[in-house]
Amino acid sequence: MDRQAIMQTVRNAQLPFPSGLLQAMNLKLVGGRTLGTLLARACSIFAPVFVPVLEQGNGDLITLHCTPGIPWQRWQWIQLPHDGDNPILISTALEFLPGALLVPPLWCPNRVEEIWPEIVAFVAAVGSTLPDRELFEQENVYRAALRAAVDPGDSAARVAEIVRQPGDPGPALEELLQDCPNDVFVLVAIALKRKASGGDAQGPARQALGCEVASGFNHALTRLITVGSSPAELLEKVRPIGLDGIGADSPFALLADTPYTHPAAAERLIEVADRLRVGGDEGAALTQLRNGCAVAGWTSGDLDRRWCDRLAEQSERVEPGGLSAALARHAGDVIERGP
Repeated sequence: MDRQAIMQTVRNAQLPFPSGLLQAMNLKLVGGRTLGTLLARACSIFAPVFVPVLEQGNGDLITLHCTPGIPWQRWQWIQLPHDGDNPILISTALEFLPGALLVPPLWCPNRVEEIWPEIVAFVAAVGSTLPDRELFEQENVYRAALRAAVDPGDSAARVAEIVRQPGDPGPALEELLQDCPNDVFVLVAIALKRKASGGDAQGPARQALGCEVASGFNHALTRLITVGSSPAELLEKVRPIGLDGIGADSPFALLADTPYTHPAAAERLIEVADRLRVGGDEGAALTQLRNGCAVAGWTSGDLDRRWCDRLAEQSERVEPGGLSAALARHAGDVIERGP
C-alpha cells in the first residue's frame, strides 16, 4: 500500500515532462521496478524524505522533498548526488521547474536553444510562465543570478546575489527577511550579519534552528556562508549564536555542547524532538527528527530501520495517512529487507 501511494505521486510528477526533454537531458523515469533500489541507495546517506522521480545518466537522482501538509506541486525538487555530496536545490515548486532545469548543474545556458522547444512544451504542460530566454543568453551571468530570476523562492540564491554586490548587504538582507520571514537560509544570513555588526542575532539564529534544512548552501559565497555548506554545517553556523545563554528548560538546550557536525547531534535531536512532543508541538518534533536523520546520514551514514520507524510514527501524528509516513515506512522495509 505504501509503495503504491509513493508510485502514484511519482507518476503524477513525471506526467508533465515531454519525452524529448527527458531524452535531451539524459533523464530516466523512475518506475515500480527501480523505486526500491533507488530509495535504498539514497537512504544510505540521505534522510528518507525524498521521493525519487528521475535518474540522471551519472546516477544522480532528481527527487521531490516530501513535505507534510502541502500538495506535491509545491514540494521542492532536490538533486541527490550519487557520490553522497550535499543535496542541491533544483526548484522550490513545480511551476518554477522548467526554467530551473536550464541552470547548471543540470544544463548549460549557452546551449539553451537545443532544448528550448521542449521547455516551452513543459511550461504549457505545467501551466506556468515561460522564463525569459534572454536570461540564459547573457555572457558571464552568475548561477545565483539565474537561480534567483527563474525561481523567486530560491532564497539561498537571493542571499548570494545580495552579498555579491559591493557595499553593506545588511539593509537588503533585512528587506529580504520581510519577504521570507521563515526561510532558513535568510535567517542564517541575517543572524551571521547581525552577529558581525553587533545587532540582535539570537532571534533569527534560534528561529533557524527550528527549521528543516533539506539542501545545502550551494552558491559561491564567502562573506557569510561557505559555498557547499551541508545542512548540518549550515545549522552549526548559528547553533552557538542561538544557544548562547539559552535556558535549561528549552528543548534546544540539549544541543548546547554538541555540534551539528558531530554524529552525537543526531541522538540529541531525537531527545529534542521528544521534548517538543511532550510540549504538544508535533510539527516541530517532526522537523527535528528530520534534521536528526539528515545529520546521522551526513556525519556517519548510520541510517537504519530505527530512524525510518521514528519518522513514520511522527509523520502519522502530523499528517495521518500522508505520504511522508508511507515513504519512511517503505524506506525502512527496503533498508531492512532489500529492494
